Amino acid sequence: MYNHYIIVGEAQQEREAEFLDWYEWVHIRDVMRPRLAAIAAQCFWRADVQFPVGGAPRYPHRFMCLFENSDPEMMSGPGGAAIPPGMLISNAADYSVPVGGGYYDTVIERTMSPGEWPDADLIVEWIERPDASEADIQAYFDSCFAALMQDPGMVGGWLGKASRHQIYEAPRPAYVALYRTMALDEHVNGWSELDRDVVVPSGWAQDDLSFICFRQHSRRITRAEVLEPDSNMVAREAEARKATQPMQR
Repeated sequence: MYNHYIIVGEAQQEREAEFLDWYEWVHIRDVMRPRLAAIAAQCFWRADVQFPVGGAPRYPHRFMCLFENSDPEMMSGPGGAAIPPGMLISNAADYSVPVGGGYYDTVIERTMSPGEWPDADLIVEWIERPDASEADIQAYFDSCFAALMQDPGMVGGWLGKASRHQIYEAPRPAYVALYRTMALDEHVNGWSELDRDVVVPSGWAQDDLSFICFRQHSRRITRAEVLEPDSNMVAREAEARKATQPMQR
């Protein structure tokens, strides 16, 4: 089981395509190449469909990237800098919206097809209970996690706890759950207040849980692919680097 470095961020309005191209073809590769702890990464964009309840005003970001890693401290790299000097950062990124997320250690992981990584969208659940006990998390697992994993189209579920190791201050929930689904629209369209009542553990407030849906933007990119790209990937990365307008720092 791998840990996750979860990043949520924002792009400048009307420059979303530039931002996504830079992140997928430049930034992911610049992050993973020198870091032995990097396993894989994948980009997502906020979906056009959302659950009618459980919004997350602290996390308005439209972009999410998941970096799978074997060790948060090794993943941080020399000096633990989030953005080392010299790293190419696109000015299509909008840092007026603070970047959110951070390192999360794996608590629970379930996959319907072990070893497979199907193309899937993402349901993200922010869990705002920093003082959660083991009993609280067991209650969550027995109710919400178990219920969602039984839904048709669900191919994987993961629950992480905010790691002790972080490299910057940012709004981040105590726990994050990630659900990979092949049927996002069906999940959203079939949702009701009754479902909300079912998946909230006894004793929890409804505001303790909030859902945001993301569409898959890129496929899962492994560090092995980054270190040994084929000729098409080399050309595509070079094209993206040439097109990136750098942020002045």
